[in-house]
Amino acid sequence: MNSIHLRSSYQVTSHQLQTIGLIILLVLFFTIIIGNLTVLGVIFSRKIKTQMKIFIINLAITDIFVALGGILPEIIWNITIGFYAPTFVCKLVKYMSTTITYGSSFALIALSIDRAEAVCRPLRATSSKFSKKTHALILIGFAWLAAVICGVPTVFLAQKVYEGTQYENCRFDFSKISPQAYLTSIAMSVFVIPAFIIAACHIVIVIKIWHASKSRKFRINDLPDLRQKQSQENQSSNPLSLTTISISNKKLNEFSVDKKSLRMGLSRRVNRKHVHSNCISRAKVKTVKMTCLIVSTYVICWCPFMVWNLLVTYGYMRRYAPYLMKYSPIIQHLVPLNSTVNPAIFWIFNAENFIRRRRRTTAVVVTDATKF
Repeated sequence: MNSIHLRSSYQVTSHQLQTIGLIILLVLFFTIIIGNLTVLGVIFSRKIKTQMKIFIINLAITDIFVALGGILPEIIWNITIGFYAPTFVCKLVKYMSTTITYGSSFALIALSIDRAEAVCRPLRATSSKFSKKTHALILIGFAWLAAVICGVPTVFLAQKVYEGTQYENCRFDFSKISPQAYLTSIAMSVFVIPAFIIAACHIVIVIKIWHASKSRKFRINDLPDLRQKQSQENQSSNPLSLTTISISNKKLNEFSVDKKSLRMGLSRRVNRKHVHSNCISRAKVKTVKMTCLIVSTYVICWCPFMVWNLLVTYGYMRRYAPYLMKYSPIIQHLVPLNSTVNPAIFWIFNAENFIRRRRRTTAVVVTDATKF
C-alpha cells in the first residue's frame, strides 16, 4: 500500500521531464566542452612528448565530438520539439551520434591495448619498424575506421516520421529488424565487447606488474655484493677491469657504480633492456592507474543506459514497473556521461604536477626579476 501511495503522490508532467532533460543536456554539454578544452590546453602548453599524449588528445577530441555531434543536436531537438530538417539531415545526425559513440568506446580500447603492450613489450620501439608515434596513430586510425563502419546501419534505419504534421520527428524504422536484436547488438558492440577487451588488457597489465615486482632479478640492494663479486672475477681475469659489471650476454650496456649511488639506489648507467624488463617506472604505474580509473568509470557510466534500455526493449520495465517508463527520455540523455568524467580523471592525476610546475615557473620569474 505504501508503494502505491508513493507512486501517486507526485506526478511528473511531460513538460517537467522535458525541462529536466534540457537542463541535463546543457550541463553535460558545457562540462564536456570546458573540461576537455582545459585538458588540451594543458597538454599543448606543457609540450609533452610521450606516446600517452597522443591517446589523451584523441580521447579529449572524441569527447568534444560527443558534445558537438551528439549533445548539441539533442539540445536543438529538445527546444524545437519536432525534427523539421530534411531526411538527409535526420540520417546524418543519427549516423554522427552513433559513430561518435562507437569512437568513444574504441578510443578506450586503443588506449588500453597500447598500455598493455607498453608494459609487456617495453622494447617494441627497437624491434618494430614503426615509431611509437606512428604505432599510436595506427591504433587510433583503426579505432575510428571501426567506428565509421559500425555506424553505417543507422543510415538505413533512420527515417522521418509524421512528415508535414506537428509531430514530425526523426526515428529508427524497425520494420525490417526487431528493436531487441538491434539494441542487443548495440549493447554488445558498444559496451560488453569493449569492456571485455579493456578489462583483459588491464588484467594482463596487473599480472605483468605483479610478476615484475616479485621476480626482479636485479635489485638495487644487491648491488654492493654483485659489484664485489664481479670485481673479484674481473681481477682474476683482467686486473684493469675493476668496476665493470656485465649484466647482459650481448653486452649491450655496462655501467659503473660508486658508493654514493649505491646508497641512493641509483646507477650512472643502467642497462636499458634490464630496467624495462624487470621494473616498472612510477610514471608507467601512474599511467596504468589512470587508465584503470577511466575504464571503471566508463563501465559505471554506461551501465544505467544499457541496463535500462534492455529492460525496456525486452518488456520487463513495462511489465513490472510501467510507472517508470516516463523517465526513459531522461536515461537516454546519460549516454555522454562518461565524456564528462574523463577530464576530471586527468586532473586527479595531473593537478599536483601542474601546480608544482606553475610554482617552479613563478619562482624562476621572481628570481630573474630580483637580479635586476
